[in-house]
Amino acid sequence: MPRKCSVPKCRSNYDSTTEHVSTFKFPSDPVLSQKWIKNINRKDFVAGKHSSVCIKHFEEEFIVREDKAVRDDGTVLVVPRTIPALKKDAYPTIFQNQPSYLSKKLPQKKKNTGRKRSRN
Repeated sequence: MPRKCSVPKCRSNYDSTTEHVSTFKFPSDPVLSQKWIKNINRKDFVAGKHSSVCIKHFEEEFIVREDKAVRDDGTVLVVPRTIPALKKDAYPTIFQNQPSYLSKKLPQKKKNTGRKRSRN
């Protein structure tokens, strides 16, 4: 039986009529686990060993959907994952069924143009 999402008002994996989605257990790192708890904004919530958050609450950049390995000849082998994983620093930021101020957009990564101004 799939794990149910701990985010308020999220019904992922709660009954057989809904699509089953991937879920992720709370991290063992206490600092990161507290960040997850703070972000899901659930009053008096304590994460247990079966508590989890579904994939719908994570930015795509936090989700690992393929594994890569460099072969001896220098070519890269890419293998799609059957079950997605999270990067070690991932935390939930998307909360569709809650007030918009609870969802936090990740800062845009700066593009490196390769040009730096020289100062005279």
